[in-house]
Amino acid sequence: MSEPTKTSDVFNLIRAMNPVTDPNEMPDAPESLVEEIVDIEPRETQRRPSKRRLLRPALVSAVVAVAAIGTAAAATWLVSPADTTEIACNGENIIYARSGDPVADCAAELDRLGIDYADLEAYANPFGGVAVYESGNEPDGHTPLGTEFSQDVALIKLGEHFDDEVDGLASRCMNSGEATALTRGYMADLGLELPVTVRSPELDESGCAIAFITNDLEVVIAMDVIDNAEFRSDVPWDPFIVQMTAALEQSCLTLDQAVPLADQIAIDTAIGFMSQLDAVEDAELDCTQVAVSAGGVVFIVLRGPVDQAIPASVLPTDQ
Repeated sequence: MSEPTKTSDVFNLIRAMNPVTDPNEMPDAPESLVEEIVDIEPRETQRRPSKRRLLRPALVSAVVAVAAIGTAAAATWLVSPADTTEIACNGENIIYARSGDPVADCAAELDRLGIDYADLEAYANPFGGVAVYESGNEPDGHTPLGTEFSQDVALIKLGEHFDDEVDGLASRCMNSGEATALTRGYMADLGLELPVTVRSPELDESGCAIAFITNDLEVVIAMDVIDNAEFRSDVPWDPFIVQMTAALEQSCLTLDQAVPLADQIAIDTAIGFMSQLDAVEDAELDCTQVAVSAGGVVFIVLRGPVDQAIPASVLPTDQ
């Protein structure tokens, strides 16, 4: 029996293949390694990890590439680019899609990082993931998506809802029935009709529900083993959620009004240094709404109508 593959070996292999430009140049890998890439589970912590996106675009290409080792089959898209909810920005930074316009979302990220750029263009990588590069700098095998291309905003919003700690699935510990009802209601509001599958319902009494969208556009509600009492214990961004939601309930704010308010509340509640704010114009909303999720940083997403130019967020900040 061969020795189990170390997790570090798995990710070293992934890094060696990313970006994959020539299937013939991919390193050899045992079949057990392919299985281990797919089966890797995050370590359990008090804070429930985000699991709604199982495979980021860069990892999608790596997993498919490993699975294709030893075959002469040409790579095909694993997903439709329009159905993805992440972006490989500048080919390196994997970011969440927000607006549906990958070029605009990537430009906002590069502005936040202080990185200069010119003539950004959206591409599909060989496996269907969306990547943004400066025009002409894309790797081989990438297909231009055109200026009219858009990622599905309804799917993006659904993914945000799964991670949202304001009033989404991550706002409290739910059993599979509660999570399924909430998800179906939100999908109806978004005009989505996706199949829903429940996994491990026998853990309803001892776990909390998580949800994610598969590459086949199926919503999976799964029970995550975590103590209900520890589900949202000692969360440092709760004061921000309380104050920001109260402010939005008291006043109907446009996006340009809500951004500086959110900045100030984040600073006042001492999470400004760990937060990132994304402001997304949404003409279908009468007032700005907020979603908050955590995954390395605290993501604050504001969606709402615009009256004037949206000021740039100061987050993250050391103030």
